[in-house]
Amino acid sequence: MWSKHKCFPLPTCGIFEEYTYRYMSEKIFEFSRDNRPTVKSTGLRFDEGLRTNNAENHRLLKEGQQYISEKKNFLALGNSLLLKRSPGYLLKDFYDEGKGMPYIGFYVLGKNVLIKDFDYFIDRYATPNTTDRLAYSSLFFIKNPAWKILRMKLSPTFTSGKQKKMFDLMLDCGDNLDTYFESLKLEDKDIELDMKDLSSKFFIDIVGTTAYGLNVNSLNNPDNEFSKYSKQIFEVSILHAFEFLMILFLPNLIRFFINARVFNKKVTAFLRNVFWQTITQRIKSGKKRNDLIDALIKLKRTYRDQDSEREFTFDGDDLLAQAAIFFIASYETSSTTTIFTLYELARHPEVQNRLRKEILNALDETDGKITYNMVMSLPYLDMVVSEILRMYPPLPFLDRITKETYKVSNSDLVLEKDTPIYISLLGMHYDPEYYPTPDKFDPERFTEGNKRNRPPYVYLPFGDVFSGLNISLIYTVMYSVGSRMGLLQSKLGIIVILRKYEMKPCKKTLIPMAKMTLAIFRIVLQLRKFYFANFIYTILCVVNNDMLLSLQDELCDLQNDISLKMVKETGADFYKMLDVSSLNDDSLLRLIRLATCNIQIDNSSKMALITTYWGLDGMIILMTLIITAYLYMTRKFKYWKKQGILEITPMPFFGNFKECLFQKKAPAYFLKDIYDEMKDLPYVGFYVLDKPFLLVRDRELVKNILVKDFNYFSDRYNTADPIDRIGYANLFFIKNPAWKVVRTKLTPFFTSGKMKKMFDLMLTCVKNLDEYLDALELEGNGKTIEVRELTAKFATDIIGSTAYGLDVNSFKDPNAEFRKYGKMIFHYDRYRSFEMLAIFFLPTIVRLTRIKMFGKEPTDFMRKVFWETLTHRMKSGLKRNDLIDILLELKKNNNNNDQDLKDFAFDGDDLLAQAASFFSAGFETSSTTTTFALYELAMQPEIQNTLRKEIFEALKKSNGKITYDMVWSLPYLDMVMSETLRMYPPLGYLNRVPNQTYKVPKFNLVIEKGTPVYISMLGLHYDPEYFPNPNKFDPERFNEENKRKKPPCVYFPFGEGPHACIGNRFGLLQTKLTLLKILSKCEVTLCKETLVPVVIDPRGVMTVPLNGVLHLNFRKINTNAI
Repeated sequence: MWSKHKCFPLPTCGIFEEYTYRYMSEKIFEFSRDNRPTVKSTGLRFDEGLRTNNAENHRLLKEGQQYISEKKNFLALGNSLLLKRSPGYLLKDFYDEGKGMPYIGFYVLGKNVLIKDFDYFIDRYATPNTTDRLAYSSLFFIKNPAWKILRMKLSPTFTSGKQKKMFDLMLDCGDNLDTYFESLKLEDKDIELDMKDLSSKFFIDIVGTTAYGLNVNSLNNPDNEFSKYSKQIFEVSILHAFEFLMILFLPNLIRFFINARVFNKKVTAFLRNVFWQTITQRIKSGKKRNDLIDALIKLKRTYRDQDSEREFTFDGDDLLAQAAIFFIASYETSSTTTIFTLYELARHPEVQNRLRKEILNALDETDGKITYNMVMSLPYLDMVVSEILRMYPPLPFLDRITKETYKVSNSDLVLEKDTPIYISLLGMHYDPEYYPTPDKFDPERFTEGNKRNRPPYVYLPFGDVFSGLNISLIYTVMYSVGSRMGLLQSKLGIIVILRKYEMKPCKKTLIPMAKMTLAIFRIVLQLRKFYFANFIYTILCVVNNDMLLSLQDELCDLQNDISLKMVKETGADFYKMLDVSSLNDDSLLRLIRLATCNIQIDNSSKMALITTYWGLDGMIILMTLIITAYLYMTRKFKYWKKQGILEITPMPFFGNFKECLFQKKAPAYFLKDIYDEMKDLPYVGFYVLDKPFLLVRDRELVKNILVKDFNYFSDRYNTADPIDRIGYANLFFIKNPAWKVVRTKLTPFFTSGKMKKMFDLMLTCVKNLDEYLDALELEGNGKTIEVRELTAKFATDIIGSTAYGLDVNSFKDPNAEFRKYGKMIFHYDRYRSFEMLAIFFLPTIVRLTRIKMFGKEPTDFMRKVFWETLTHRMKSGLKRNDLIDILLELKKNNNNNDQDLKDFAFDGDDLLAQAASFFSAGFETSSTTTTFALYELAMQPEIQNTLRKEIFEALKKSNGKITYDMVWSLPYLDMVMSETLRMYPPLGYLNRVPNQTYKVPKFNLVIEKGTPVYISMLGLHYDPEYFPNPNKFDPERFNEENKRKKPPCVYFPFGEGPHACIGNRFGLLQTKLTLLKILSKCEVTLCKETLVPVVIDPRGVMTVPLNGVLHLNFRKINTNAI
């Protein structure tokens, strides 16, 4: 007996379907330019297909290539997204629509995809969340190479012999089912039973005992916990159906729904608790039950220390996952197959009687005892079940994804890497070419003769039946084995029922059976009870006046408790609301036949925005937003490809910049990786979020951009927020024409003469460093010192003195405000790192979020100190030959009449910006370069000794006095500094943006105005063509002879051309002073805290050691040199 459940389609969502068609109608297929149809999506997958919109390729499609109408394709897709059409039937529709088309309809490639070329299609396309380990690690979903190893290790666990041992456990559940039927006392009466509920309880009992070692007995104890949580796994809801839809068809989107799970959190926690309690108890007691628990314990023990797969271990949730997926494969196969079998047998009593006769005859031979061999030896039962699985396959499609680009043999078809492939089992199973009158239930299709006459590859209920071949690669061992277990259970249930009971339809049985549109696995509607649930069905019709008479005629039969409410609307239309809670079946079905009706279950009397379900509305809105964002963020992809330029394949929403955005890789090393990967190419395209960027590799083109054609590339791409004047107006960020004027006016103040005058201020800081090192008492074995902190203090003192006129002395007062705020500027926590990343790569975000170059507190501090010092200097007339004096002179002498300075003034924050820029350039360049130089000298003591010898000799000549000329006269020191800057340039890349469209000479390349152009300094500095053995620290690369041999524009640690760093000599002077003083007093060696090799901080926009920390050992040396 079957109950009936009213199933109505969800209302049409015109807005969503219109959006879907308008924006996505031409984006399903991609066709290559050489006229070969490259299947981007075999029927369905819009997240991949949306990436392509090539008009030329689309034209080729319409000139003769096979395709399904785009509108039909997307209306069908819209129905699936709106849960109005199950995916299995959607693919069947595509199959039927594409009859005669080998790639859309019946796949002639089935054998190649599933067997012959299995290595190309080794993974399923369906992918759950990685956080849902019970699904992700299960054999059904896990990817290679872990799948292959897991499959090999699990295969011996589920042989026929193992199933035989489990059969006794199943028989106990069969006895419980028999006892339950006996208790109903059906001898003299017919009882209407909810077979869905009954079969669920029976198979939950079987799975509970065979997979988890539990005696559940749901038939007598329906409210037990195992039954409760088991039902939740298969509970059909809009949300859960949508989650499954994404897992199976939209896996690239599933990662954005972190709570989307195959097993919800409560079920996961319950299964985990039950599983590990049973495992622990079984291990302690040593008890054997010949169930799945025993098999998994053996695997846990056997492979615990042997499994080298990082993605999978035979322990924890990965082990539990196999029991969980066995639950789904075994339970769902058994339950649905049994229900459909009983349904068809009730409709076809002649088949039912013949099958019962076969069962009773077999039982006579075994003295009424059900045995494993008896169950497997019933040919007509096997024919019946085979026909059921043809008509109602548990999973009505197969999916695969191409591992690499695949050229189909004897065809022009090319499947690109990562192309999803779908095979419609329903389409093949209902194809009249192979199954005449396919809607008819006919077990005779599966006689031995008919099976031999049928072509191969057209019957795949579990994906593993190919003309009798024993091929288990098709559907993975766990699912096919779980399915075989499910069939064994189904046959047992059918035998237990048919041997004693007859079934027939009742008046509540829905014929033909309705299928649930929410169900991914093609499950029949939940048949909760045999009586209608207490729902109020609201039927909403919009009809014209001309239709009113015929409509009223249709409603004439509805006489019982009908409430008719007519609401007039503008024009000739009005609505009718009908309460049909008390209608009989025939009356309700007559209403359903009305073509214009949308039937909805109304639980709240309150309509949602789009549909009657707020949850579904939310899903629709969310998916619309995601699709809109997707379309927007991928609209420029293939920009470079269309120009014939090689590009790195971008990822939606991130472009190629994901690792940098998530702070997994420093931008300089990201660009270096591109440089290295695209060897021998002059340039390559890449994407930051959705914007096309160009990386230039060719040194001649580098020279054009930085020097020869500088007028086209006079601006950097990086920018600060215009409201942040200290960032925006400083020389590093300011745009032309103001940059040119400011640069011209500042350049004379960084000449050798000006720096000589500032040198005495630096020597005061050197004296403080000397006293600090003495105070550390570094005699004997010395002490471990955090080098970057040491060099940062020294750089802070020099900047404070030369730029702001302050005697900071960070060595005596490490908590001085100047040091405190200097740390804040260059401390790369996650938030600060993202701000700097945005400034250098994402200027739009900078303007939207009002990011400050120096942060609010440091900006306020620098403004206060700068103007206090400037005001005091103006009043007192004091001269210190520092930057304050220089800027004060500019302020006095500038009349701001220059037309190029309309957006700039040598006053206010624009003036302060130059001091701030001097701070950042002088501080960061000097401290990091000195740190890396000391690290390399500690790594190579012979170079350190050579340099120290040069320093000692120079000091002897100057009677121990450090002079400006002496610092610049040390050639080996200069070589050491040059090699340090080659390996660790402070900023490992340069960027420019063209102010007009630029045609590149000698190349077929046009760089449009506003296109960011990047040059990987690190890439050039580590290119073995220019610097052999580039990872080796070798100062000899920069002796005079080797420098002459080096080609131009391959070494520029401070930039090249007019935009080269204006203060590079000042920074080098600082750095050389620091090294000179340290090496004249101390020997620097590695210590246990030193990371070898040095690790670059992935969060740093500039080149800094990990967390800004590097430790070395300092030991005072005895010398009479000074």
